[in-house]
Amino acid sequence: MRILIYDVETAQKTNIGSICSVGWILLENDNIINEGYSLINPKCSFSRVNTQIHGITSADVADAPCFAEYWNSTLCPLMTSSLVIAHSANFDLSATEQALFASDIPDPGIYYLDSLPVIKALINVPSYKLTDLASITHFEYNAHNAGEDAKALLHVLSFVRDLCGFEDLAAMLIRTPVRAENTKTNAYIPKQIDSLPPHYPNYSHCTDEVQVADQRLQGLKICITGDIPGVERSTIEQMILEHGGKPTSGVSGKTDYLIVGTYYDPVSGLPVMTSKHKKALEFIEQGGKIQIISYDTFSEMIK
Repeated sequence: MRILIYDVETAQKTNIGSICSVGWILLENDNIINEGYSLINPKCSFSRVNTQIHGITSADVADAPCFAEYWNSTLCPLMTSSLVIAHSANFDLSATEQALFASDIPDPGIYYLDSLPVIKALINVPSYKLTDLASITHFEYNAHNAGEDAKALLHVLSFVRDLCGFEDLAAMLIRTPVRAENTKTNAYIPKQIDSLPPHYPNYSHCTDEVQVADQRLQGLKICITGDIPGVERSTIEQMILEHGGKPTSGVSGKTDYLIVGTYYDPVSGLPVMTSKHKKALEFIEQGGKIQIISYDTFSEMIK
């Protein structure tokens, strides 16, 4: 059985998809066959609170790959061929889903298991926080480092396996009442996005509260897809906010405008239509009101 122990850290509290580091350990029949750690450039600013927790700053990730690059090169083949285990998995898997969503990458459907209820079902201890479990099982490590957290979780799971007399982790997981879930069947993304404060873009490249200068875009829901040469997405989102509009993370029947840039297929290197662009065309075919525009057209709108 292939198991992937998985952990992430994020740059912002309000933007859970702002992954800034990833740690993982790949197991085959309880043997470590590969492991990795990488800083990730979330292409957004860092919350002071989050930096105090994990110590990562925007300067640290300046030359790191973005999530889409690391997903295509490393995470995708790992997470789609293994049972992913994370501690308090709601956080790590929802962060992953939203990072995929913000990168216009379809969710492939990740099977995952939350180690917290698994451990709760097997041992009785005062606290089930990973730091406390590591301390109880005599494992010293640098907490809130994604790579170290993955090692700590593997140590704790192995300790519980041996304590309870299971022959391997697969047997332990099968014999607990906790069952694996699939990211395609949960509602992580809508719940997290809807809960963001109204003055933040929905996946929050722009994190400062913006003062509204006028109402030229009042009430308009505007989504961005692809890359705009020479213009950061956070800058466009700030423009939308300054003129009373609302940046959105995805295309829906309520979207008014989709600003389309260029997106290059990571494999072929050729320009291709993004999933948001395709979805917008589907809504238009069904009589939807959404308008597809270029960045130049958007600039004219706010002049």
